[in-house]
Order: sequence, then C-alpha cells, then structure tokens
Amino acid sequence: MFRLSDVNSADGSKEVKASATAKATVAAFAASEGHAHPRVVELPKTDEGLGFNVMGGKEQNSLIYISRIIPGGVADRHGGLKRGDQLLSVSGVSVESEHHERAVELLKLA
Repeated sequence: MFRLSDVNSADGSKEVKASATAKATVAAFAASEGHAHPRVVELPKTDEGLGFNVMGGKEQNSLIYISRIIPGGVADRHGGLKRGDQLLSVSGVSVESEHHERAVELLKLA
C-alpha cells in the first residue's frame, strides 16, 4: 500500500509524507458503543499475525465475529477493532456469507 499524508512540520508548515508499507485492510461493523457505521481498519502486516481471532461462519449459520483481541498484538496496539465486532471484509473481499475457514485464509493472505 502506498499512502500520502498531509502532516504539520515542527515549524507549522504543511508537508506531504509518503510511505509504502504492507497493510492488511479489515472492514468491521462494531458491536461496541461509539461506532454506528462500518469502518475500515488498516493493520500493519507483521510476522506475528494481525492479533485477533474470529468465530462463526456460514457452516455455523452465523456471521463472522472477532472473538478475541490478543493482548499486546497488532490489533490491540492499533485499537480499531473490539471483541464482538462483525467482520465484513478482508482486503476488499466480503466475508459476510463465507465459511470460517475461508475468512481465516483471507486474513492470513492479507
């Protein structure tokens, strides 16, 4: 992913910062308070994984939810996802009607 960001320098002038990093893009609908609309969360791609577990899936006649945020993991440090959030998509691919195994596969490939 390549991102351009407007930032303020130490002297107050505007600068454009460019960065290229591997990120996993996860869209989630929050079960927690304070988030009434679906949101997109970008987590840095690391060797330790994304730092959360999911449960549910089509074979269980259930949507896919975040079941655990691993303490100290990427998702925990980022703070954008919460236990109970519904997983909507991974890297632009919908998981709303997917089997659990497929959602996990997409997360691993993200």
